[in-house]
Amino acid sequence: MPEPIFTRFSKIGERDHFRFGALYTSVWEVQNGELFKGKKLAYPLAKLRDLMRPYSEAQVIKKGPLDREYILIDLEDIESRTGRIKKGKKVTKIGSDKVLFGDADILFSKLRPYLGYAIINDKTKPYIGTTELIPFKVKNAVPEYIKYLMLTQEFLTLTSHLMYGKEHPRIDKEDLLNVLVPYPPKERQCEIVEKIKINIEAKVDSLRSKIVPMQKAVDDVFRREGIKKGPERQRSTIFQSSFRRLGEQKYMRLGSRYRYFWEIRKGQLFDDSVYPLERLGNMAREAKVAVLKKGLLDSEYIQVDLANIMKKEGRIKDDVETVTEIGSDKVVFGDSDVLYSQIDPFLGHVILNDESRPYIGTTELTPLKTEDDVDRRFIRYILLSQDFLGSSRYLMYGKRHPRIHIYDVMNLRIPKPSLTIQQKISDEIEKTEKNNIECDEKIVGLYLKLNDLLLTELSTER
Repeated sequence: MPEPIFTRFSKIGERDHFRFGALYTSVWEVQNGELFKGKKLAYPLAKLRDLMRPYSEAQVIKKGPLDREYILIDLEDIESRTGRIKKGKKVTKIGSDKVLFGDADILFSKLRPYLGYAIINDKTKPYIGTTELIPFKVKNAVPEYIKYLMLTQEFLTLTSHLMYGKEHPRIDKEDLLNVLVPYPPKERQCEIVEKIKINIEAKVDSLRSKIVPMQKAVDDVFRREGIKKGPERQRSTIFQSSFRRLGEQKYMRLGSRYRYFWEIRKGQLFDDSVYPLERLGNMAREAKVAVLKKGLLDSEYIQVDLANIMKKEGRIKDDVETVTEIGSDKVVFGDSDVLYSQIDPFLGHVILNDESRPYIGTTELTPLKTEDDVDRRFIRYILLSQDFLGSSRYLMYGKRHPRIHIYDVMNLRIPKPSLTIQQKISDEIEKTEKNNIECDEKIVGLYLKLNDLLLTELSTER
């Protein structure tokens, strides 16, 4: 049973925020704000504010057209707990305000800090990003040293205790800056960073070289097995339509890319398949599922939102939460087979359902039930293929939050080999995917060693 915490109003009043939460209070009353409380350390402690300051020179860029090309970094472009950027995208227009990172040294997400979104800013690149990322300028310290402290399990746990807000929990930067951390000399910080790079980062790089991107894995097998053949055919640049043709689709949409897909490509997702084509809607249908209204729930569920799904990988991360209350309506996955995101379909948020787990998730996820002669993995890989991710851009509607309508998804014409061949194709792709997962798990294991490595180095004075 946890020990009770005793405090005084005067002590609570000493903090920047008048907060009574037990977890919040425990950080300052029990841990004294120390990152490695109770651990034997060879170096003095210093507040993070003594090592870095908020980068007040950061500019906020308003939504709309940009004056130049930038590289956009959103939270989903950052690998959780690794301090690495997966891939930013070049943009000349943004749909919401962004921060220009400029000359900042380190960035840390105030939203869900326990996910470990801490990265070093590359000042040679025109990075902009979500306003959830707080930019800092480092002083009297090595930026990589601070980043590694922020990636330790102790730091992620401590910051989770400092969060406020229910649906979108955040940490205040003043609380962050008051955390006490070990403060060795800069030369020693450099030695520690180098040791981490040799014992962790180099091994991570080796494992990453063995990972095959999902779209490449799908494409390689699809080509080898005849789902698609040869290079993509030449796209038309000019074509004529008619009002009669517009009426053939359920929605009277005039966009040239939308019309091109249905009139020139005839809704065909792949080029030159050796298998007969079938409507996706004849292979899978929208599943009938329950929707839970926001508020208290009658039992525990596991909540899966888009942020919990690995972009273009179609796997649920390990950061899902068990909830008994929800702040917005959620879909119960039930006995559905495959779920894909209506919003931003090109990001590849496509997952298989596990009926043994009480999953619920955002209403942006559309549940599908596959027919008896269809391997559900095959449908998932179709929706994770670069062909679908690319073609989905033709079919989206809406500006700030572009979506794809289920009617258009169901009308896609895709190859339908026999169930045996579908299973063979899915087995081949799944083999590569399992190798990727194994490498990912080893990478996670390496970063879990960061705690012990840091504590070993910080307990020994050099």
